[in-house]
Amino acid sequence: MKKYIIEPEDILFWIEGVVPIISELRNASLIGYPIYPKEADLAIKRAKRRCIDYKIDKPLEIETIDHQAVCKLAENELNKGLLGKVLKDEEVEFRILLRTGFLSKVGVKFIISYDLFLIRNDTSESIYNIEEAYGELLVDGLSYNSKEWKYINGELFYPSKGSIISTAERIDRMMGEILSYPSCCVNRFIENKKNDLYPLEVMYGNQVSTDEELSLFLKDIITRGKDFLTDICKKNMPDSIYSTPYMGFYPCSIDCRNAIKLGKKLKDFSRSSGLLYPYNFKCLIPSLWHYCIIYNDKKDKKVIKMKEFLSDRERLRKFAYGLYKEEPK
Repeated sequence: MKKYIIEPEDILFWIEGVVPIISELRNASLIGYPIYPKEADLAIKRAKRRCIDYKIDKPLEIETIDHQAVCKLAENELNKGLLGKVLKDEEVEFRILLRTGFLSKVGVKFIISYDLFLIRNDTSESIYNIEEAYGELLVDGLSYNSKEWKYINGELFYPSKGSIISTAERIDRMMGEILSYPSCCVNRFIENKKNDLYPLEVMYGNQVSTDEELSLFLKDIITRGKDFLTDICKKNMPDSIYSTPYMGFYPCSIDCRNAIKLGKKLKDFSRSSGLLYPYNFKCLIPSLWHYCIIYNDKKDKKVIKMKEFLSDRERLRKFAYGLYKEEPK
C-alpha cells in the first residue's frame, strides 16, 4: 500500500472503497452512505447544471435530464481531481453508473440514481455489462402502456413481466459478482426478493437481536457509550461482527462462514495497513444500528444518543479518524 495521508473525511471511504480492491479481495466497491466523498456530491451537482433537460416521448412520460451525460461529466471530474490522482497511483478509478431499477419483493422498483463505484482499472467491461443491462431494463419497461406500471405507497414499479424480472435478477447477480459477495449471500438475497420473504437487512436485524452473545455485546456498548465503543474497536470482537465486511452488504446469516472469512481477511489487511481500528468500527456499524432499531425504547436516552450518532455522517467520519490517529504506528 503506497504512502497516503488520510484526511478526516476520507477514512471510511478509504477502508471501505480502496482497501478491499488493493488487497485483491474485490474488483470494485460500491460507495454510499456514510462514505460518499464530498467531491462526488459536488461533481454530480455541477454535471447536472451543465446538462439540458429532455422529455422521453413514451407511454410513460419521464421528465428528466440527460443522466448518462451527468454520469460521464461527473466521473471525468472526479478522476481528474486530487483524490482521483491518488487513486490512479493505486490503479483504481471512479466510475458512475446510472441505475434505473432494482429487484424488490413487490416487483422491480423504478428508480433513477447515480451509483458511485471504485474499480480496478482492468474491470471496466464488467461495469459496462451492468450499465447495459440497466439500459435494457428501462427500454423494456417503457415499451409497455403506462397503465401496466404500478404505484405502491407513492413508489413506482415496472410492469411485472417475465423479461423485466429476469433482467433485474441478472443485474443483481452481476453486481454481486463484481462486488465479490459470497454466492450463498447473493442467492439468498435474490430468493428472498422473488419469494416475498423478508429482505436480508430485516433478517439480519432479527438475528442480531436474538443472538444472545451478540445482543449482550451490543447492549453493553450502548449502555457504556462512545468511550467504551472506542475501546471495543481496539480489541477482538465476536466473529459475527465480521460477517458485514462492506457497507450495505447483508449476509445470508450473521454466522455465514464465507462472509466472516472475507471480513477477517480484510481485518488482517487493514491491520497491516495501519487501519485496523477504523475497520473494526466500520464492521460494527450495521449490527449496532440494527440493535438500536430492534431495541426501540423511546425512553432510553442512551439508545437515542447512539442512533443519533450512527445517523450523522460527519460524526462517524470524525470518530473513525480519531481511531485512525490512535492506531499503533
